[in-house]
Amino acid sequence: MAIKTPSDEALLKKLCQQCHLFAEPGTLAKDEWEKAVTRMVPMTGYGKVVAPQRLETTAIVEWFLERAPEKLQLADRVSLPEQLPPLRRVTVRSSPSDESSFVSQIKLLTSPSGERRLLTCDMHRGWICEITSLDGAPESRIVSDQVPHSCRLEPIDLNGDGDLDYLVANIGSFAAMDHNLGSVDWLRSKNRQWERVVLSDYLGRVADVKSFDFDADGDLDIAVAEFGWRTTGRVLLLENTTRRSGRTTLPKFEQRTLDERHGAVQIEIADLDGNERPDVIALLAQEHESLFVYLNQPDGSFLPRELFRAPHPVWGYSGFQLIDLNGDGRLDVLITNGDMMDGPTLKPYHSISWLENVGDLKFEPHTLAELPGVHRAEAADLDGDGDLDIVACTLVPEGSAQQAVKQQSSLPPALVWLEQTAPGQFEFHVWERGPGRYPTLTTGDFDGDGKPDVALGIGLWEKPRPNESLLGYVELWLSGKGNPASTNR
Repeated sequence: MAIKTPSDEALLKKLCQQCHLFAEPGTLAKDEWEKAVTRMVPMTGYGKVVAPQRLETTAIVEWFLERAPEKLQLADRVSLPEQLPPLRRVTVRSSPSDESSFVSQIKLLTSPSGERRLLTCDMHRGWICEITSLDGAPESRIVSDQVPHSCRLEPIDLNGDGDLDYLVANIGSFAAMDHNLGSVDWLRSKNRQWERVVLSDYLGRVADVKSFDFDADGDLDIAVAEFGWRTTGRVLLLENTTRRSGRTTLPKFEQRTLDERHGAVQIEIADLDGNERPDVIALLAQEHESLFVYLNQPDGSFLPRELFRAPHPVWGYSGFQLIDLNGDGRLDVLITNGDMMDGPTLKPYHSISWLENVGDLKFEPHTLAELPGVHRAEAADLDGDGDLDIVACTLVPEGSAQQAVKQQSSLPPALVWLEQTAPGQFEFHVWERGPGRYPTLTTGDFDGDGKPDVALGIGLWEKPRPNESLLGYVELWLSGKGNPASTNR
């Protein structure tokens, strides 16, 4: 039956809202709605409130098609010239360099002696690589290939022996699917070798892990962002029970569920409510599109509280950074929504946003810049004027980038920096144009000159062509004087 009357439309909205916020027809272009609606029908929650047979799928699709725009209107960035901060470009190739890779994390480590190195995770090949000699001619080597699909890692001394080990999130598969191949792994340093110890397995796709002592008992527990996909995924706590169990060899953990919903893409630890107990902050994507905190209570429980929810379920959250952006002493959230895994159309509402902490766990949103496909943003004082600027990268398929050319005769920005010109005011600069191939980035003083540098991970979906200009595994933009110079190793 056709959806014609107000009561029919009310029923349609109720059907959609049983699982998520209602998505207005203008959130997707006309050619995307049939796929979007038919993807929702087999979902677990579909029909749990409204009997699905009361509205036929074809009628729902027709209703959206009648109201959706032919194409989404992008912000005009054509006239903006490329403008770079004073950084020089160095491309560091992986080993082997002729295989496709997908760098999902870059992390800066500084030793007690001051030596700096970058660690990278490759969620396609599983490689964990180390980049050294950052103050000269950077070199890369594979540290470990034992974790099948390492997505993120963090340094850890889990057994308290003084050696630096790594806690690794194993996403289990490069392709998005529901399975139990994910795990939380510990790469233990042993006799100058790395030993893989699986701390928790038979999980969905594990996107992130963070260690913290939630109960102040002297050992490290683990927060887990189990993204999963459609029927799998949770936010988990792995409580360290090694001392209680009396074990003296491998650590033992008990699994607790903080949130049963799927879609957690990132997790961070901070005391947001000021009770001197570490809280868990998780960004949920998929249809939830919300930022949650799980407040650590004195009795050991966690109280969930929504900090912010996007206006519709195709918002596309991709990551966040906890940082005091305006210098008022409160942790704000620098957040990006630019996930393009669900469809190739560039979205005008993809953006870099600042969630300003105004106190009492309330956050006021500010859109800093529209940027289709934005996948990661970090704040750093790129121009050395004493305030925080923002660098951001995109992950945009080549076909989608060409779509922008047809619309506005210009490739979309792939790498940008937002210069803070006044408190909370930012000026948009295009750093690089083209198909965005940057799943992640990080900032920091890599070469020890006291100035911020930028490292970009490159994601290649296929084997690079012989004339491929982005064979590099990681691109380093190092602080220096004059115009940036490109050097390939």
